[in-house]
Amino acid sequence: MRLFLHKVTLTVIIFDIIVLQHIFNNLGIKMISQQFNKAGVLGDLDNIHHIYLGKAGSHSYGTNTPTSDEDFRGIFVASQEFLTTPFYSRNEYHDPSQKDHVSYELAKFVKLYTQGNPNIVELLWTDDNDILYRTPEYDLLRSHRVELLSSNVAHSFAGYALSQLKAMKNQSKWENNPQSIEPPRQIDYVKMVVNFTPDKLFSINLEDYHKHHRLVHYGGHIYGLYSEHGYSPFNDKNFNLNVNSDEFEHTTLDGQRKTPSHIVKFNIEEYKRDLEVWTKYWEWRNLKNKKIQLYTMIQHELLSRTNTDESELIDTDIHKTIEQENMNEYIKTVKTSTLNDLLHLCKRHFDFSTVGTDMKHGMHLVRLLRMGVECLRDGVINVKRPDAKELLEIRNGSWTYEQLIEYGEEQNRLIKEVYYPSSVLNKKPNIKLAAKLLLDIQNKTWF
Repeated sequence: MRLFLHKVTLTVIIFDIIVLQHIFNNLGIKMISQQFNKAGVLGDLDNIHHIYLGKAGSHSYGTNTPTSDEDFRGIFVASQEFLTTPFYSRNEYHDPSQKDHVSYELAKFVKLYTQGNPNIVELLWTDDNDILYRTPEYDLLRSHRVELLSSNVAHSFAGYALSQLKAMKNQSKWENNPQSIEPPRQIDYVKMVVNFTPDKLFSINLEDYHKHHRLVHYGGHIYGLYSEHGYSPFNDKNFNLNVNSDEFEHTTLDGQRKTPSHIVKFNIEEYKRDLEVWTKYWEWRNLKNKKIQLYTMIQHELLSRTNTDESELIDTDIHKTIEQENMNEYIKTVKTSTLNDLLHLCKRHFDFSTVGTDMKHGMHLVRLLRMGVECLRDGVINVKRPDAKELLEIRNGSWTYEQLIEYGEEQNRLIKEVYYPSSVLNKKPNIKLAAKLLLDIQNKTWF
C-alpha cells in the first residue's frame, strides 16, 4: 500500500512538472518581458511567440564596462495571420520600455542568417550563460547553425568591419584636417582657358576684376569675361558668380563684335565636392561641440541631485537632447540613469580628441575581422570573445590609429585571398534545410 502511494505521488509530481513546463514554454517570454518591460505590453505579445531571448552587444562579447548599455535580442514566431494574409506585417518587435531590446520574426531571421548578417548570426552562437530564454524550437535551429552558414560570411563580416574602418578614417580626417570657418568660394574655382590680353597670364584671380567686368555665359560652364561699366563678375558678400547675361550685347554700337579679355571655366564639380566636405565637417564639428557642452552640463546636474523623485522624469536619447534650444533646462527633466548613459556617449568625444579617432570603432574593427576569420577557418562564431581583454585595451588606446588601419587593410586582404577560398564552410547556405526548419517551427508553434 505504501509503495502504491509513493507511485501515485511520483506520478502526480511528474504530471505537475510537465504541465508547468508547458505553461512556461507558452508564457515564459511574457514573464521575462515583464521583468524588462515595466509598462507591460502583454497585449502586443499576444500576436507573437518568442523562442529565444538573450544578451547582445558588449555584454555578450564580454567587452562591457560599468557604463555599457544592456542590449537584448530575440527571435519570435508571428501569429499565422501575419505571415499567411496580406493584411498584417510584423518583421521586428521593439520593447517600448527597453531602448535596446529588438526581436526578429523567424522568417526574417532565417533569411538574414543564411545571408551571413553578423548581427543576426550571433544569436545562434550566443554563450549559454547569456541566454535568458530558449525553447526546443530555438535549440532545433541552433543544432543546424553550421549548415545554415556559408563562406559568404567573408563578405558580410569584412563589409561590417570596413564600415568601422571608414568611420575611423572619416573621424581622423575631421580631427586632423579641420576646415576653414568660411565656406569654399566659387571664385576660387574659376580657371583661365584663353587669355586675349597682352599680359602673359597663366591663371586668373577674379578679385582683380571685381569692378566694371562681367561674366557672359557661353555654354556648359564656360564664360567670357568682358569689361563693362557698372558690373561685377561675382557677389562681394558670398563670392558666388554673377552669371546673368540675358541683356548682354555682343556687338558694339558700330557693329564690331566684342572681344572678352579672358575665357574662363567654372570647375563646378570640384566646388560642389569641396562644399560638401566643408558642410559635413562643420555638421560633425558642431555636433561634437554640443556634446562636449552637454557633458559638462550633465556632470553639474548629476552632482546637484540628491534623493530626487524621478517619477515625473523622462527617458530620452542623445539626438533629441542636443536638438533642444536650452539643453541645460531640458536635462533637469531627464532620469538619472539616462543622464549617465548620455554622459558616457559624450565622453567618447574627449577620448578620441587625444588620438584622432574613436577607438570604439577600432575595437569593433578587430573583433569583426577576427570573428570572420574564425568562422571561415574553423566554422564557428565565437561571440563570447576569448580576446575580450585585448579588445578593451584597444578601445582604451593600446593600438595606434596607424596600427589599426594597417591591421584592418591586411586582414581584409587575407579574408578575400586566403580564408574565403579555403573556408571549411559550404560555398552556399543550405536553403532547403532553412526552409524546412522554418516551416517545421512555424507549424509546431501554430498547431
